[in-house]
Amino acid sequence: MAHRAKQHSTSPRSATARGVPLVNRVIATAAGAVIAAAGLSLGAAVSAHAATPVTVHAYAPTGVGGGTTTSPDVASTKYQVQVAGTPVQAVQYNKSGHNYDIARFASNSRTPTITVTMPNDTINTVNVYPARYYPGGSVSVSTDKHTLTFQMSAGAALNEAIVMVNGDSTNATGQPYLAVINDPLEDPLQHPDTTDAPDGSGVNLQTGVLNFQEFAAKYLAAHPNSAAQTAPAASVSSMAGQTVDGTAIPAGQKTSAGSLVSATSVNVRYPKERVMAANDDTYALQAALATIEGNPAALNTLYFPNGTYVWSGLLVDGLDGSKLKGGKLKIYTDEGALLLNRIQAYMEAFEPEIGIIGSRNVEVDGRGVFDGNGVANYNAHSSGDLHDAYRSQHQGGVMVMHSSNITFNDTYERT
Repeated sequence: MAHRAKQHSTSPRSATARGVPLVNRVIATAAGAVIAAAGLSLGAAVSAHAATPVTVHAYAPTGVGGGTTTSPDVASTKYQVQVAGTPVQAVQYNKSGHNYDIARFASNSRTPTITVTMPNDTINTVNVYPARYYPGGSVSVSTDKHTLTFQMSAGAALNEAIVMVNGDSTNATGQPYLAVINDPLEDPLQHPDTTDAPDGSGVNLQTGVLNFQEFAAKYLAAHPNSAAQTAPAASVSSMAGQTVDGTAIPAGQKTSAGSLVSATSVNVRYPKERVMAANDDTYALQAALATIEGNPAALNTLYFPNGTYVWSGLLVDGLDGSKLKGGKLKIYTDEGALLLNRIQAYMEAFEPEIGIIGSRNVEVDGRGVFDGNGVANYNAHSSGDLHDAYRSQHQGGVMVMHSSNITFNDTYERT
């Protein structure tokens, strides 16, 4: 966040949630994980399609919408992918080295046929992982050695597969490799009514939906970050009156007053803070959640249309969704929404991609991408801060603390 009002992880208290979060499936881009090796023979026939027609949905470009016309995701120059005959764009995953390209889609089949064409490379060997589910003979290669075909494994009961051409898990010869992510088709009942608010505010009291894109634009125009953000003031330290490592801290001991520093500054420590960008949605998010809480009989959905949102992460703090219409807060992200973490305010800031703290009855739906921007945050040369677990509270990913009845439906996040 851009201010230090609440420091949830400065104390050693457990981050384990009270109650059991209901996590249907959180999909993380973890293509760099260690994968067991296996060799596959070439030229074998691929299993025939099941009789049921395969429906494939190719996602909209990430981050395009609401004034953003170009996706930050760059198309793969190595792989051309089709799923059951439907083209699916693969994009480069190159934040920290270009190890993988990713082809993500949704379908009604767990066993669709995947066809991968490599126009600029000759396919000499193929390994598909997990190896035990893709034995020799499960992949075929065209006679010109530019196209491979395989059927995703029913036995694996997974929605992902890793394809390594001219390399394997023990070397990087064929990088970037290809990660295939097969989401289930989205339940249309999860999609909110996106009818525009009659007054253009983004707040539709008839449908119960707050359109964050419209709301944030109006909020930031009326409350610019340049006026709202102030430097941290001196305050009584949380350590005042205690003994730390044998040193007595006087009662009433105050922290130093802080200052705002350039957004491009590196290794910023509290009480200094980076200046917020004009389009930073951090304050707008809290205002949107306050608006929903202030209209519990009418509002219950926070909706993110396609587009790019830059902020300190999706922070839901102290919200009781059971008091809202329908008994829960729904957060829905359109498939082309990119929810991108900024360079954090300072090294010790608590800014996970999704933070749900002291809350209950919250549901996160939709196929948008939560991006922790971790490489830029922990660069410490041209941006961000030292990758220092001792000082940093930035956890990336999803943090659910002291909360209950929290549901994630096919939430996609990358760090």
